[in-house]
Amino acid sequence: MLRTSCQRLLVALVCLPFAFAGSFLSGSIRWRVADVSTHTVEFQVVSYWNRSFSAFQSPTLGPPVLGSLVDLQAQSTVRLRFGDGTWTYLKGMITNINEAEDWIEVVTAPTPKAYSQGFEYKFINQNSLYTETQFIYVPWKVTFEGCCRYSGLQRDSDTPFNITSTVLVDGSVSFSPDPRVLPKIHVPTGGLFTVTSVVQDVSYNQASSSSLHWQACANTNLPDFTRLDANTGDIKWDVAIPGIYHLCISVSLASQPTVYSDVDFLVVSQASPSPIQINTDFANVLKGFVNLNFNVNVLASIEPTMIKAGDQIGFQVGFVPAMRNGPTAPDTGHFTVAQIASGSAEATLKFTVQPWMEGWNSFCFAAYVINDMKISSASSMKCSDAYFFGSDVIMVDATAAEQYKYRVAGQVVANHFEVREGVQLRVSISAWMPNSLGAVERSMVADLNGNGVLDESEVQIFYGNRPRPLGATLTNVSLNTSILTYEPPRTYAGADIEICINAQGASSAATLSKVNQFCITIMVKKCVWTVKTGESFISIAQSIGISWLQLWNFNKGNYSRPDIDLRTGDPVNVGQLYQVDNGDTLYNIADRFSSTVPILYGDSTFVCPFAPVLPCVAS
Repeated sequence: MLRTSCQRLLVALVCLPFAFAGSFLSGSIRWRVADVSTHTVEFQVVSYWNRSFSAFQSPTLGPPVLGSLVDLQAQSTVRLRFGDGTWTYLKGMITNINEAEDWIEVVTAPTPKAYSQGFEYKFINQNSLYTETQFIYVPWKVTFEGCCRYSGLQRDSDTPFNITSTVLVDGSVSFSPDPRVLPKIHVPTGGLFTVTSVVQDVSYNQASSSSLHWQACANTNLPDFTRLDANTGDIKWDVAIPGIYHLCISVSLASQPTVYSDVDFLVVSQASPSPIQINTDFANVLKGFVNLNFNVNVLASIEPTMIKAGDQIGFQVGFVPAMRNGPTAPDTGHFTVAQIASGSAEATLKFTVQPWMEGWNSFCFAAYVINDMKISSASSMKCSDAYFFGSDVIMVDATAAEQYKYRVAGQVVANHFEVREGVQLRVSISAWMPNSLGAVERSMVADLNGNGVLDESEVQIFYGNRPRPLGATLTNVSLNTSILTYEPPRTYAGADIEICINAQGASSAATLSKVNQFCITIMVKKCVWTVKTGESFISIAQSIGISWLQLWNFNKGNYSRPDIDLRTGDPVNVGQLYQVDNGDTLYNIADRFSSTVPILYGDSTFVCPFAPVLPCVAS
């Protein structure tokens, strides 16, 4: 029976004087800056060890249990070095036990470390009169080390382990990267798995894997034929020889490449695919809320012809909470396996989200077939990040019809909408507090008089020289939903217009963010007009200084009879986009297309200027 970190038992103290044998399976370091002024850093070391190793068997208490406190002594070899010449032995809590795979998880949180110095002098210029210096910060290299690696590895068996992370305390970075994996990953030749990671100080709306970079740890090599995607953490496993390998992957910040964290773990290479595979798609981030129940259903498919009589199905979950002040494991909750039926199995993880879990968390799942109390086959690992919102957070969501959603490379960009000038855009704004049934007040930030409409004086005060959403309206249609409407004028073709919404609890000052605002961006299409009543190809062409024939040439694919087909509300292309090159000026662009600077730039606030042949310029 799998016991997980979602359970809490009585705490006992177990001292572990290791023998010289390989019991270390996996480990990683993560940290956060607790106090910038004193350069104080809090650390957590997560490590996995063989449960059946004799040092973990207490003569009086029996096998280790969840909540047991352990000293990781290992003949005084296991320690955390802080990089400044100081180090400490580690004491931690058993936060997860997997009997089927014979491992325990130990989370240690040593006393916060205050670094006394962290700058080196670099001479910039030196002569007989003076010396210039510059303070250059040198990251601290923190190391989790000890002996020995798991016996029976294809390589590095019974050898010392060395896992590192670099720490910046100059205020530029608050958290380390936070890689997440199970201690043992089962994968067949040709299989794929992912080392996921998050950055704790990145908000839910700003999260992106592009902020991270994956590579093999320093002084280590990936097994032959193994391929690592540096941008996603995906690992293609093409190792042909079955056995147990150890991998070490380093995850660094794209903005600060010198800041990284290693994660060292085992890969069980299988000769053939497992008869059980997890089917749940974790492409989207799981979401939950503090003080509310949180459920995750995990589905697995089973190949019945490969299951023997007496086989059992098991699931395992690895939980990595946000690094905050508080316990190291979830309080209450359980992981249950449903009845197996018709070639499938389902497990459900349930617990109540605790306040200290607010922020980024992670879950990694695997399923396996157990025969005679031993794992005979296991699925590949699947992980998902989860974000738990605080109880006082106001959630805000903005959506519109499909044709108005802005996309980049086929992916919808949140809170960005695209519309033609002269077309009314309707955006549904929903705001609610997950832990309250109370109403949430909504208003446009620039709506100073509170009538729900932005007038000339308001947009002049609030927007200044930026594009002004004059006439935008916000109308409440239900307790928690409003409709924002706005029709951009022709003079804003090509402009980006921002409208910000205040969302505030009617009975509290709970807000979505510190600035108490939620903003959407309306992107008005370049070089496309909406035909007004009475307009024709001739009148439109005259207004931009070209012939109707040239205008029709931009629209031949849409209008075969320019004298008849044009109707009020139709889109009409008034030019083609031109990408400005290095060295381009309005003068040489105008000359190139037989135009003039006044026509190209226009006498008004056109963002998309005009020229006779290629009138629209995209900068």
